[in-house]
Amino acid sequence: MKKDELIKKIREERKRLGLSIEEVVEKTKLHPFVIKSIEEGKWERINPTYLRGFLKIYCSFLKIEFEEESVEKSKSVEKSKKEEEKIRETRPAEDYVLKEILKEKLREIGKFLSFYYKFFVIFIFLFVGLVFLIKFRKTSHYKEIPAKLVVPSSDKVEVTFRIKKDCFVKVKTDGDLIFEGVLKKGMVESWEAKELEFWISDGSAVAVEVNGKLLPPLTRLSKPIKSLKIKKGSISVIK
Repeated sequence: MKKDELIKKIREERKRLGLSIEEVVEKTKLHPFVIKSIEEGKWERINPTYLRGFLKIYCSFLKIEFEEESVEKSKSVEKSKKEEEKIRETRPAEDYVLKEILKEKLREIGKFLSFYYKFFVIFIFLFVGLVFLIKFRKTSHYKEIPAKLVVPSSDKVEVTFRIKKDCFVKVKTDGDLIFEGVLKKGMVESWEAKELEFWISDGSAVAVEVNGKLLPPLTRLSKPIKSLKIKKGSISVIK
């Protein structure tokens, strides 16, 4: 039987039996690379030392008669014939299959690592973003200053600003804007109302006293205070 006839018969018999390449691999223990090379007629891809043995195994599994003459003796086969005995002594047939298996596994590992590398990069990006967001939120909203610092003698609260460096300030008392302008370094300004709200261009430029008691620094950084609200029993800061 010629090579082309044998290849055709092998393919047809496998399909007639309704077997997939994977099922053949499982039953014969031959590597998918070997099965595909045999069926595609690309026998030169298989080491000639093991080609006949693989063909015998496959044909025996499909119950096809195998003739030695079916294996064409190409130039590469002739050249390697003299070295067959040495190869058999130094390396078992399984080495060839294991080599192909190793190549396939390395390709699979490469795909696996590529996928998880992308996943890892995305995870790190999201994690850093989350940390930044949490930090931003913590620094953007100053915690409420304990009300015990405020000890008003009446319903009205007196707030004093001691200016450490030039800054722009807006002042509202009981909801009305009463001052908007630059306060110079060294100035001391006071306001009194039931409720006061301030906007300060630089929170680090102002020392704030409420009813004669000095508050903790609004911020140690040179950054604006969006809202400083002070009323009887309550002080809050939003940066």
